[in-house]
Order: sequence, then C-alpha cells, then structure tokens
Amino acid sequence: MQLTASDGMLTTSSTVTITVEASTNWYAGWLARPLDQSTVTGQVPVTLIPGITLTSGTLTYLPAGHPEQSVTINASTTGSGQIGIFDTTLLNNGAYFVLLNATNSAGVTQGNQAYVNVVGNYKPG
Repeated sequence: MQLTASDGMLTTSSTVTITVEASTNWYAGWLARPLDQSTVTGQVPVTLIPGITLTSGTLTYLPAGHPEQSVTINASTTGSGQIGIFDTTLLNNGAYFVLLNATNSAGVTQGNQAYVNVVGNYKPG
C-alpha cells in the first residue's frame, strides 16, 4: 500500500507491505465444532472455541429451510468445551443448521450458527 501526501509545494510518499495469513479454521462465532460449511456424520461433538464459558443458553438444530422443525439438543447450555452432541444417525441426509443462542461469563449474548451437510448410510430411525 502506498500513501502520498502533498501540501502544494512538497510531496512525499510512503510504502507499506501488508501480509494476510489465511486461517485454517473458520469458526461460527463461539462454535468451534462442527465447523461451518462442513460435512458431518455419526455423533458429532458440539464444542466451544477456547476462552468461552457460557452461563446460559440453548443449543438446537434444524433442517435448512424448515425452522418449524427445530430440535433442542440442550435447553440449559452452560460451561465450556463440549456442550452437546449433534446426533446425525437418526437424521435424513442433507443441510442443517446447528444454532447456539447463549450468554457468556462476560455478560455478552449472541447467536451462533454452523451450516453443515449430513451424510452417511446408517439411519436406523
């Protein structure tokens, strides 16, 4: 990036190089797992990013495009680390949202979501 300034008589320029390093993980707010836009199968642990402790919250999932089919995983979501299991073994394959609406120990309240694609052949339900 180059910045040039002039007062009408004198002109000066300065050049700065900026390097951006891409992150290998794209977190969906406070959700560390499942990763947003990931493909999942089996029993998927739902975990928080490091440093987040929840004092209250609700963890749910729903098929994409069908909010009326929302299912609660954990109605009293608190703590840190693993906060639930997203069990895909009884679900049809397809797109789902894993949603966390919660308040952390710093008093910050936010909604978090991960869009996932459920795959797999074992569907006994």
